[in-house]
Amino acid sequence: EAGAIFLAGTSIGNPSIVAEKRNAKSGNLVWSKTVPGTQKSLYAVDGKLTPDGNWVVGGQDGINRLFSHRYALVKFSSANGGVIWQQFYQYKTTDNALQRLAVDGSGHVYGFGTAWLTAT
Repeated sequence: EAGAIFLAGTSIGNPSIVAEKRNAKSGNLVWSKTVPGTQKSLYAVDGKLTPDGNWVVGGQDGINRLFSHRYALVKFSSANGGVIWQQFYQYKTTDNALQRLAVDGSGHVYGFGTAWLTAT
């Protein structure tokens, strides 16, 4: 979106994803939203603009930053920061770490990361 800066991060204390939209010229806050995790912590990792002009933020939802359990994806409305959808994904293991997002021209969101497997 022209004239806007989108930021994503993690709040301290009760870790949650924090997403913000700011005016690119003035730096003034347009909106700020906080999304808590469903487990003990939710950490933002990456964010991408989507073709429809909205903002997707990916993160990790789990016990702590080092031992995450699931990938988390949250799509925010660029107009007001409302949550359009929120999804959690878990591979076969308990420890998964999202590292990067990609969004294609059709708006499909792809998460890339690591899953730790135990050999038997």
